[in-house]
Amino acid sequence: MVRYLLEKRFSVTIASNTPDRAAEMIAGSPNGKVVDWAADDESFLERMVYEHDLTVSLLPHQFHVMVARHCLVQKKNMVTTSYVKPEMRALDVDAKKAGVLLLNEIGLDPGIDHMSAMRIIDHIHSTGGAVLEFYSICGALPAPEAADNPFRYKFSWSPKGVVMASNNDALYLQNGKQVAVPSKDLFKNPFPVGLPHVGILEVYPNRDSLMYQSLYGIPEAQTLFRGTFRYPGWCEALDLIKQLNLISQDIIDMTGMTYADMVLNQLKKIYPHSAGMIKKQTNGKTEMIKQLISKHLSISDTSQAFRALKWLGLFNDVPMNRQRDSTFEVTSDLMLARMNMRPKERDMVVM
Repeated sequence: MVRYLLEKRFSVTIASNTPDRAAEMIAGSPNGKVVDWAADDESFLERMVYEHDLTVSLLPHQFHVMVARHCLVQKKNMVTTSYVKPEMRALDVDAKKAGVLLLNEIGLDPGIDHMSAMRIIDHIHSTGGAVLEFYSICGALPAPEAADNPFRYKFSWSPKGVVMASNNDALYLQNGKQVAVPSKDLFKNPFPVGLPHVGILEVYPNRDSLMYQSLYGIPEAQTLFRGTFRYPGWCEALDLIKQLNLISQDIIDMTGMTYADMVLNQLKKIYPHSAGMIKKQTNGKTEMIKQLISKHLSISDTSQAFRALKWLGLFNDVPMNRQRDSTFEVTSDLMLARMNMRPKERDMVVM
């Protein structure tokens, strides 16, 4: 987006707390400027919004409403790729009164998926047809030759966002019946889709699909499903991570713990009657973890999921150097360290 705007000779300011990365995007263009800015500096945000015609918010999702409110005060337009949260929807009336555009869900997914879906739906309706089944599935993935770890995944967008989305519930319509999927079951029943040059991908449900029935104007639909693509292995591994409560936001005292200690601590909480078994073991913490996972979850150490967690380092008896923290932060930090795209590797979008 930055390159496009600069090529079209628009003036672009990137405000970021990683100014070196922002400068790489500007690449010396005379129309580009970098500002070292963190989201807690609202007074400077107010000034930047005032000085520009359009604000593009690509901040973590919790900051979008703050940006939108400043845009309302300054009567400036704003766009963002993020989903519309209730707090953002609450600004709709004020935005219309101010003549301000607060355009959300305008990235890839959500965004391009909406546009392409409406093109097809409008065409069907214009020819007198009806939409009885609707599926919209998207995935941002490493290209097949780069999917070379046990998760078969690498981050091409916010690592914390990817892991956070794994804690969502889901809701969709199937043959006229609503299907609710609680967070703990999100990865339990993916279905396969075969694609040319890629092979089999797995699909799991993405958030609340039902709200799009009215937005897309397809009240006649008996099946309405929005989903996410992943290579085989991701759902199995994430399901085990969730069963072990390793992406929880709950704060616990991790002082002096190793990664293996953290996992054993979670196992003791989930299966308290196993505490004695853990104490009796003398043949290493990884072996303890293996036996407990096998006993309680019927998952062997040769499974894709077990190998993925072991590869990530969650079973290592290595100090974490943490105090009070959450398993979400530990696990997502491990993923960030090990699952980035390497130079020259290709990513891939499937929609």
